[in-house]
Amino acid sequence: MWQGFLYSLSLAKHLPYPTKIQNMKNSSKVIIALAAGVAVGGILGLLFAPAKGSETREKIKSKASDLADNVKDRMAQGKEKLADLKSDLEDQLGKVNQKIKEKFV
Repeated sequence: MWQGFLYSLSLAKHLPYPTKIQNMKNSSKVIIALAAGVAVGGILGLLFAPAKGSETREKIKSKASDLADNVKDRMAQGKEKLADLKSDLEDQLGKVNQKIKEKFV
């Protein structure tokens, strides 16, 4: 009896978010790996290019700045997505809470 009651209150069947969160984790790993690969490739390309040392250092500085800006943008996007997920989760929990109140109060 209690097992059925507890199952009916289970958030898992009401909230589809674990898969979304897992997908976000996987895609963020891919994005980080891709950004790291681009950065390493760019730096190696600059180091092996025939240019003066001062020009090469300036290019590396520029690429590092671009990479830092890209990371900041991605972090802002990630924070925005997390805020949206939090809002959706709060809405869903509010609905579940309301259903519980209607049944038992």
